[in-house]
Amino acid sequence: MKKVATVENATPILLVCLCLAIYGATLAPAQLGGDAGELQLVPAILSLAHPTGYPLQSLLGKLWVSLIPMGSVAWRMNLFSACAGALCIGLLCQTVHRITHSWLASTVAALSLAVSPIFWGQAVLADKYVLNATLLTAVLWAVTREIAHPGMSAARLTAFLYGLSLTHHRSMLVFGPLLLAHWLWRYRGEWRNGRLWLGILLMASLPLCLYVYLPFAEQRGLPPNLWHPKSLSDWLVYLSDQQFVAAVRPDQTLFSNLQFFGRTLRDQFGWLGLALGGLGWTYQYIKRRWLAVWLLVGFCGVAVLTSSYQVFRNWVFFIPAFILFSIWLGQGVCVFKPTRSQRPSRFMRPSRFIFTIVVGFGVIAPSFAHTYPQLRSEALDGGPIDLYRNDLKHGYQAQRFVQNSLPWVLPNSWILVDWEQATPLWYAQQIDGLRPDVSVFFPLELLSKELIAHRAVYIGRTYPSLGDAYHYSAHGALLRVTEAGEFDMPTKVQFAPAVWDDTIELVGYRTYQTNLRMGRVLPLSLFFRAARRSAVNYAISIRLFDTAGNPVAQEDRDAFALGMAASSRWAQGEVVGDYFELPVPQLDIAENQRPTQYQVGILLYEKMPDGQLRNATLAKDGTVLHRLPALTLGDN
Repeated sequence: MKKVATVENATPILLVCLCLAIYGATLAPAQLGGDAGELQLVPAILSLAHPTGYPLQSLLGKLWVSLIPMGSVAWRMNLFSACAGALCIGLLCQTVHRITHSWLASTVAALSLAVSPIFWGQAVLADKYVLNATLLTAVLWAVTREIAHPGMSAARLTAFLYGLSLTHHRSMLVFGPLLLAHWLWRYRGEWRNGRLWLGILLMASLPLCLYVYLPFAEQRGLPPNLWHPKSLSDWLVYLSDQQFVAAVRPDQTLFSNLQFFGRTLRDQFGWLGLALGGLGWTYQYIKRRWLAVWLLVGFCGVAVLTSSYQVFRNWVFFIPAFILFSIWLGQGVCVFKPTRSQRPSRFMRPSRFIFTIVVGFGVIAPSFAHTYPQLRSEALDGGPIDLYRNDLKHGYQAQRFVQNSLPWVLPNSWILVDWEQATPLWYAQQIDGLRPDVSVFFPLELLSKELIAHRAVYIGRTYPSLGDAYHYSAHGALLRVTEAGEFDMPTKVQFAPAVWDDTIELVGYRTYQTNLRMGRVLPLSLFFRAARRSAVNYAISIRLFDTAGNPVAQEDRDAFALGMAASSRWAQGEVVGDYFELPVPQLDIAENQRPTQYQVGILLYEKMPDGQLRNATLAKDGTVLHRLPALTLGDN
């Protein structure tokens, strides 16, 4: 029996190690955009994050980056999230084991969450959702421990962990009434025990002292530097985050919201996982009704509130519900096990063992087979960034965006960006010390003619709603915005002159990397000039050819400068830059089929009123495609 117990106790540790391995293999390698990028930066410089401040992650993150001696700060914070995710899986395994008394079933339950696409995808990013999942699982672990061994110390531990969770994410407020109901039921004979209730209150309140960090962080005035609460009422508004509260609208399309939640749940666990979860809850309701109802109320509360959160990517808020569902999935795996005693049996019957292995494989393998290649590919590459730059969370996208933009802006200029582009730029300035003379501002809507009249201004993405109010030219990955256009020749460019229709002239190009270790893309800037005014709005097509002349990538745009600069508006002599990222194919290296040289081709064309396309011709020979000199790309 002692050996069996040792195996069971080691199972959560083995799962933690396994999850660290798979999360490490798919870990985001560099800085990120949006909230994940913010939480790479804020802990390192101890600044104030967006509401509600996340003091626990900020302080833990600062300790973490100080103790881990290797890798960039961004990578270390990504690793922090991976370690939190692995710990969550270990705690979940032990929690389910307390309920099912089956280490094999608890392993299946924990791994089904570990390899689910949303949880896994968040475990490799320095965002807040996986640490929140770990704290929720720690609370559930403490509750099951308290059920098995009730007492004042167990209740205090549960209360402390719950209080700690409130220093990180407000979604844990959903579980406050549930915990109160749990204590009232569990200690229903001790309602007048003031020592018990005072101990619970004090232990739940003690971690809240971490919020003292927030005024200190605000006083530092470091990026993001967007929130400046001073009075008590200001801080209450900040901590309540009224914008979040206003976005939770269960009264709007609740049925369709819950349908989306159900589809997302199915995508995480598959039909077999859904069936096991439903069977597990039913079995749990028969055997342990209070626990089944308690978990179901929490599950439904999270499902209704998070599915009604009217924001982009609201599915990441479903993770707490996935954790609760995993418990039922584990219960469903061992539902056929004889339960004459709550004590674990020493040996599992061969038929039961085989059944559990087959069912577990059926739940875990499809999700792993789908998710691992996708996240591994994103970790190694991530692909090109798009014109809107609204998701810089894959591979080296954010790092390329920064490195191919900041070095090319004018001194003391302003960059106006959306949140997704702001955080990697702030990171580059604060952590890497890159271009501290440049000011990065959020939001992009601060752009105005008055601002442009006094300084050089850039924006971080295409912005079609600006229309013809300004002139645009890409400086690296950013767009320079001016009222009259630019006429100076760009610096540090290679010349490959060409003229189309005696109107649009290519004056040069610039490449930014030939090392494919920062993603299998070729970043490229092209610089054009209006040889004369044109009434034609030319579209542009960029093609990438291999050594055999075969096209391997292509991008078409209706206008220049990230689609913002219609050529009919160019003044004579105006210079307009454009920026592209062309994907480089991954071919079979073993067969030596991957070319090391590529060539970029440029074609301009006009969209005719009848829907036909007319290619612009080159002045030099009457052809339509201009090729740049061959480029050698490699992995070193």
